[in-house]
Amino acid sequence: MVNEADISTFRKKVGAILRPHKKRVKSRGGVPSEEIKKRVGEPNLHPHGTVRLEAHADTNPIRPAERYMQEHGSVAYTQLLVPLFDELFPAN
Repeated sequence: MVNEADISTFRKKVGAILRPHKKRVKSRGGVPSEEIKKRVGEPNLHPHGTVRLEAHADTNPIRPAERYMQEHGSVAYTQLLVPLFDELFPAN
């Protein structure tokens, strides 16, 4: 049977063996698992997500023209504008 004195002696011996190695690891910046624990923190036992939804009205008057040109191409856009310009700004 193991008694408390044996356990205490064992812990002291293991601590003495591991202490220089622990100091060496700390001097190099720690081990990856320790860094992850520091960055992430304690795991959340009840995780929950957060959702954010934003809506805004697009007030840019050029946006429909840009969309039309992307969908139909610049040639179709030009063919649409030429008659409009001729109507708005006649040659005579």
